[in-house]
Amino acid sequence: LLGTSKDFTTALKQSSQQAATVYPNALAGPTLILNLPPLLKAVVTVFKPLFPPAVKARIRFADAPQLDLGNMSRPGAARDEFLQSMEEIVYQS
Repeated sequence: LLGTSKDFTTALKQSSQQAATVYPNALAGPTLILNLPPLLKAVVTVFKPLFPPAVKARIRFADAPQLDLGNMSRPGAARDEFLQSMEEIVYQS
């Protein structure tokens, strides 16, 4: 990482290693990048064809519905709608 301190880089690496131990399958599925600002979306559109095929197969750029995070911990229509939209994004071809 450019412009970061050695301590931050070390902490980031250690936390990643710990997360991989606790959640071994966390990176098994696709990576979702949601609600990019328009400028970044344009940059991604230009550079995405240059990504290696393995990266292109695992990464998804999408717009997620806006939601009230306070309602996400409780079952209900808002939570179900959000989870359904995420499932559609994950499993799209």
